[in-house]
Amino acid sequence: MDFGVRSISAPITPTGQSCNLRINFFDTSGRDTFKMIRQQFYSNTQILLVVFDVNNKSTFDHIQLWFDEFNSTNRDANLTDSSMIVTLCGNQCNDDSNIKRQVSESEVQSFAKKMNWLYFECSAKSGQNVDKMFEESVKCYLQNLNKTKIKCMSA
Repeated sequence: MDFGVRSISAPITPTGQSCNLRINFFDTSGRDTFKMIRQQFYSNTQILLVVFDVNNKSTFDHIQLWFDEFNSTNRDANLTDSSMIVTLCGNQCNDDSNIKRQVSESEVQSFAKKMNWLYFECSAKSGQNVDKMFEESVKCYLQNLNKTKIKCMSA
């Protein structure tokens, strides 16, 4: 398991005023040996990044299992009313990935739309779309958070 901190500039007001945020993130690994450790980090999650390999269909097929594990650990969280964002990341989108790609972009986009998740194709190798994925996920989270606060304040 890895831990990291990423600095990001994001709009935090309706007028688009930005501030620098420090984001703590945990790479909890998909291996079964880390299941108990993973579950300790699920509570109070604001942004869930679910990463799969576009060149390995079984990693895409297991996405629902990972999300179910997350949900079962967070039974008390009402995810439909939450400001939490789920971002699906298709990794290994390198220049040569179309040669061995096993999951089509349209299949993933359809799944993400059905789940109401964000979707980005990225390359950890080249860095393609990685910053954009983080920035958009944070932006959507902050927008949801502002809507929730406004909704709560007017209730």
